[in-house]
Amino acid sequence: MVDRRWRAGVLAASLLALSVLAPGRDATAEPDTGRGDPCQRVTLVDGRSGEAVVGAEDIAIDRVSGRIFLSAYDRWALDDGVDADAANLPQGTIYAAPLAVLARRPERLPLRPVARGADRDFHPHGIALYRSAGKAHLFAINHEYRRRDGGWTRTSALARYRITPAGLSHLATHRHPGLCRANDLAALDAQTLLVTRDHGACAGPGRWLEMLLGLDRAQVVRAVLDGGGDGDVDLATRAADLGFANGIAREPGGHRVAVAATRDSAIRIYDARALAAGEPTALRRTVRLDGGPDNLSWSPKGEVIAAVHPSLLALGMARHRWFGRRRAGSRVVAVNPDTGRTRALFRDPGGTRLNAATSAVRIDAGVVVSSVLDDALLVCRP
Repeated sequence: MVDRRWRAGVLAASLLALSVLAPGRDATAEPDTGRGDPCQRVTLVDGRSGEAVVGAEDIAIDRVSGRIFLSAYDRWALDDGVDADAANLPQGTIYAAPLAVLARRPERLPLRPVARGADRDFHPHGIALYRSAGKAHLFAINHEYRRRDGGWTRTSALARYRITPAGLSHLATHRHPGLCRANDLAALDAQTLLVTRDHGACAGPGRWLEMLLGLDRAQVVRAVLDGGGDGDVDLATRAADLGFANGIAREPGGHRVAVAATRDSAIRIYDARALAAGEPTALRRTVRLDGGPDNLSWSPKGEVIAAVHPSLLALGMARHRWFGRRRAGSRVVAVNPDTGRTRALFRDPGGTRLNAATSAVRIDAGVVVSSVLDDALLVCRP
């Protein structure tokens, strides 16, 4: 059960650990070197209801069909519903929009809902796309809430969709106890995924100790899905001892995989085949960053694009609205996976233009940045 007092204790321990253990500076101490960048804020609205879309945590680009997919739900509204033990919780949606619209510099972007929960509890988090032999699939981590012992408890599942001209067609949802801390995923093929677990323990004292002591117990697991309908999934650990395994992305062509270790302030570059096989030599390079990386993507030119949190302490306070704080800084960097060289694409240390950026992708018009706490995208053009 999600208990208010237990969660408050965990959050306090987490913030203490972040303030002591996490490298990087507080967002208020960093100069805003990106204020002159040509970035446009684009407000997100549900094209059917007209309501604001809050919390577009992750982005997937389908360059073949020319669409952008966003996974979104309002984390603050969900927290309030869980704390109040509401009978029904706010739900999330996967949205789509034509990429061409962003090139027209719109102030508002109407999004088409293409996947909702229907009769399932639906809070989509990390998403990934896979195309092969004329077929396209989209996969999503779904944070599911279930009633148990008089309250709400959270677990995670893998949702699998076929991408169609009309949107998404739900194929299956796969569940396994080992997916409890699933965060993001990358598709190796239509049945095999690499999934990040941001903690080693699912809940309780084990997770509390990880957060309090800053223990590096997060993992990357290989998930093999059955070919039928809803069912279980076969999991196997392929990388371990990471500090909060967060975003993961497969290089176009499939030769390398990038993994964000948020609390380590690092991106790890793996050989994709060796990582999937669990070989101990899979790690090729570790790139250190000034801040905690979140979701990752690969640009068409082979760079890793990362949304970075300048201060994990500020992020934790804003995410959980501690002491009235609701904003955290944003940064986007491009990383050369061969040399480790990093260059800044966007800096907003106070989160004034975009609050707590969590994902960034390259498009023809520039870079699109989304946020877990905001109701807008930023489109930054070079």
